[in-house]
Amino acid sequence: GGVELGGNKVRKLEFLLADALARGCDSVVTIGGEQSNHCRATAAASRMVGLSPHLILRTRRADAIHEGKDDLGWTGNVLFDRMVGSTVYTCTPGEVS
Repeated sequence: GGVELGGNKVRKLEFLLADALARGCDSVVTIGGEQSNHCRATAAASRMVGLSPHLILRTRRADAIHEGKDDLGWTGNVLFDRMVGSTVYTCTPGEVS
């Protein structure tokens, strides 16, 4: 671990990522808010074990982002997600329940 991982997220990720590797997966998909700590931790841990992280970030701006009228920017957890090479998708909060 390191500063990119923290709290109770690490223990759960250890088990989930070990299972993904045992099943022969090459990628991990997770969903969270636009500046999700869970997504950041999942992205970092996935890369640490050789898996490709795919993150679905919920944001009210998703429609504008899809239309090219807005973007997620390059700050906070989104910056870190991009730095570790995550593929980032967006959806509106209403698209996922």
